[in-house]
Amino acid sequence: MTTSVNDLPMIGQVNKNLFWGILVVALLALTGMVTLASRGLVAMAATIPVPFSVQSTTIVGTNFKLYPGVSGADNTTPVAVSQLDASITGMVITKSFSVFGHTITVNFSAGNNGTPVTATGLTMDANSLNIGSASFSNMTLSAGGTGGLEQDASNATLNNALITSPYLAANSITLPNLSVSLSIS
Repeated sequence: MTTSVNDLPMIGQVNKNLFWGILVVALLALTGMVTLASRGLVAMAATIPVPFSVQSTTIVGTNFKLYPGVSGADNTTPVAVSQLDASITGMVITKSFSVFGHTITVNFSAGNNGTPVTATGLTMDANSLNIGSASFSNMTLSAGGTGGLEQDASNATLNNALITSPYLAANSITLPNLSVSLSIS
């Protein structure tokens, strides 16, 4: 049995018409998705590289819950999960990371100049939670809640908060006086 060159599979050859057709369709689909997302017609998820820190002068919330859990960022990291509807004054979210030997720090700040950030359904996972002072109304501490321990309060006020978090989500959030800054050192 003899094998001719025509019987061998084509290796390293591309059907150029097929390649360009698929590329054009993919680029049109990508352009359409970005356009729809920019107009708010399609939701897109965005993530912040983890962990990041959240600082605030004051967090005043209702429907407060705090319990042990697993982070929504990777579903493996143990964290303290807090949930509440909140008004946050002086919020600053900071993330630092290294690129090519330089440290890049990104800061998002909002809720200054008398208009606080408002969030409903705020869920934040905390690797570290430092609060200058805290006060709670109608607080209960139970052994039967999520994760075997849960603190609930109808109202909570947290002053001078510093939270290290791998995950933050909100049903809705308003960011008045939002500013973004970037520094490289």
